[in-house]
Amino acid sequence: AQMTGEYLQFLESLGIIRTGITILIWELGLTGISTVLLCLSFVFVDALKLSKNNNNGLIKTLGIAMVSIIPIYISTSAYFNLTQILIINVPFWMLCGFVVKYSYRKNQLPKKCFA
Repeated sequence: AQMTGEYLQFLESLGIIRTGITILIWELGLTGISTVLLCLSFVFVDALKLSKNNNNGLIKTLGIAMVSIIPIYISTSAYFNLTQILIINVPFWMLCGFVVKYSYRKNQLPKKCFA
């Protein structure tokens, strides 16, 4: 979709059009962007829980990595349009899915499995 309007040229001169936050706000609205941030905060909390896991080193490493990556992803989207860069987005959302899966699995298994 092509963006048009009275202030488009002014916003392009400031570089505001090309950031990920502005594109998400224009495409999804404030409700959509708040939903994305809410989902990322849920994934962050799940990753924090996984980073405290003492049993499995790989799952703990995934949790620590995502605790580090999510704030960088959110803060970088204010400066760059990360929604268009598939080489970053596909692994990021795939790892978010792994975090949610293992966090759910940790809650479903008996406590002795994650001693």
